[in-house]
Amino acid sequence: MGKKLTKSKTTNSKKRPTGGSSVYTTRNLAIKKLKISLAQFRRLCILKGIYPREPKNKKKANNGSTAPKTYYFRKDIQYLFHEPILGKFREQAAHAKKINKALANMNW
Repeated sequence: MGKKLTKSKTTNSKKRPTGGSSVYTTRNLAIKKLKISLAQFRRLCILKGIYPREPKNKKKANNGSTAPKTYYFRKDIQYLFHEPILGKFREQAAHAKKINKALANMNW
C-alpha cells in the first residue's frame, strides 16, 4: 500500500506525502536530521520544551507499521533545526573530541 501523494500548488514540483506520515517524524529520523547524539537531542528537547507526541493512528503515522516508536511533530524538529544552541552543542562535541585525541597522543 503506497503513500498518498498530492501535487503542490506550484507547477513543475514533486508530489509530497500527506496525512499522518507528513505530520509526525520518529526520534531516530529527527536525530539524523539534526546530526546530534541522543543525549544532546534529549537535552535540547528539555531546554526548548518539546515533548514526544502520540499520533491518533500509529499505522498511518508510520506508513503501515505498528512498531513501538517515539514520535515528534515535524514542525517541532524544524524549529530545533534553526536553533543557535544547536551550533554550540556541535562545537562542544568537537572540542571534546580534540581533547580526547590530544590526551591519546601524549606520551606518558
